[in-house]
Amino acid sequence: MERNSGFRILWLIREVEISMRRYGNRRLRQEGNISFMQKLILEYLVSRGEKKVCASDIRAELDIPKASLSDNLKALCRKGYLKMETSPEDERRKWIALTDRIDENERYMEQSLEEDQTRICRGISDDDQRILERALGKMLENLREENKRRTNV
Repeated sequence: MERNSGFRILWLIREVEISMRRYGNRRLRQEGNISFMQKLILEYLVSRGEKKVCASDIRAELDIPKASLSDNLKALCRKGYLKMETSPEDERRKWIALTDRIDENERYMEQSLEEDQTRICRGISDDDQRILERALGKMLENLREENKRRTNV
């Protein structure tokens, strides 16, 4: 194995993330009225189903700065995708709920994700895609374990 192969993998992951964000923003500007980050937030909320979610849950899972998350949530509320509900237990806590408008876009978002994955995986065999998925999953698991270890020290 090459001496700097670890650095090369990290660099490639970062470059893929940057390119996906640029691609997503350009595509969303052409097709809709939401940004890549807003789409990511909506996808996260859709993936949670009926589970109650607050801003701190989204921030922790998506690693979005507090101010940026706040701006994006307000924009999604203005656009009619979200509503905020005050927690009966704690008036300071706001639960974030999807509105019916998301139903119109949920199928589109699902289809859009499938198309994006097909585009970026073009030329990569199914076997290699499965290996990549397992490897990235393991990397994520390792990072989560390391983060837990470092916060519990």
